[in-house]
Amino acid sequence: MTELTHVQALTAARELLSNKAKWTTRLYAKGKHKESVDPISEEATCFCSLGALMRVNGHSKDIYDRLDGGLAGEDALHEAATRMIRKYARNEGVNGTVGFNDQYGHAKVLEMFDLAIELAKEG
Repeated sequence: MTELTHVQALTAARELLSNKAKWTTRLYAKGKHKESVDPISEEATCFCSLGALMRVNGHSKDIYDRLDGGLAGEDALHEAATRMIRKYARNEGVNGTVGFNDQYGHAKVLEMFDLAIELAKEG
């Protein structure tokens, strides 16, 4: 698989999640019966923000756990999540990309990706 740039990875993940039926919370990815599956599995039907980024980067959850922040676009996505949490801080204790994904809803997740793409373009 060709390595994606940060902007390419974020854009592809946002596109994947643009259909609300492809977005989820609480797990990186779910199968058709809402069970936990690996984001790169053919059984995966919906994804959280990080799960979508794993999917487009072609990294399984096990590889992601060992990368320690090595996904293309991940740093920009985390920075965008931090800024979005500050902007919409209605829930104390919301933390990072996963917390934002799970607490703020699909529309705000897409907004977070838009911001992350802009941050990645800025370098």
